[in-house]
Amino acid sequence: MQIENSVQSAGSHDGFPEFITRCWQNHTVHPKTVRTELHRFLATNAKIEHLIELSALACHIDAEHLGDWQSAMDYYARLDAAFPSLPEEVRHRLKRQREIITKALDVRADLAEFDERSVLYITALALPAATLQIDASAGQALLSQVIASLEMIGPEAPERRLVAVVTANLTCDIVQRYELPTDMRALLLRIAKTSHELWNDVGDASDKARSAYRLSLAYVRADEPVGNGSGRYPRFRHVEA
Repeated sequence: MQIENSVQSAGSHDGFPEFITRCWQNHTVHPKTVRTELHRFLATNAKIEHLIELSALACHIDAEHLGDWQSAMDYYARLDAAFPSLPEEVRHRLKRQREIITKALDVRADLAEFDERSVLYITALALPAATLQIDASAGQALLSQVIASLEMIGPEAPERRLVAVVTANLTCDIVQRYELPTDMRALLLRIAKTSHELWNDVGDASDKARSAYRLSLAYVRADEPVGNGSGRYPRFRHVEA
């Protein structure tokens, strides 16, 4: 899921579009390796026009995949040192990214300096990080804030699709977990229902069908017997009498 676009095109001649595409493709399976590549790129090859996309993926990996909050903060500290003077738009968008980490760690973090759309952006992207790397109660609190922000920005705001994507992906992440405690099951259903409502508003027929399927999977996981695990029995005990 690409969550930021560059301020201006870096141009394919410098190899950055191919680099960042490859990093997005590989980051789920090899998050630490890709993180190292991103940090190395920041130190050696990064230009101002690369920073938004580069930093979005670095933040995403440390927050959602690794829960390595210190690494995320260190990355932005190195960015500040390497680029002490930046265009205002770039600085604002990087500050917004950094706030995702703060919000995931503290669901009560004040976002008063940001406008309504930026608040929704920050809170929506903090939601999966807090849910997957902290606990279900943090996820519940942030989901409530996301829903409240959605009501404030109105039905036509493009951020609604971002939230639809984030909640769809988070539904899949939770569904694929081996065991789900009661509080995570409750959160899963709430996320899946929110996502389904959004896709019914912003999606096409395919989006709506996939959303309905994810919701059905969420209900299955929510109703799963405690201790079910994979659902398998140890066959070696029963093959021979």
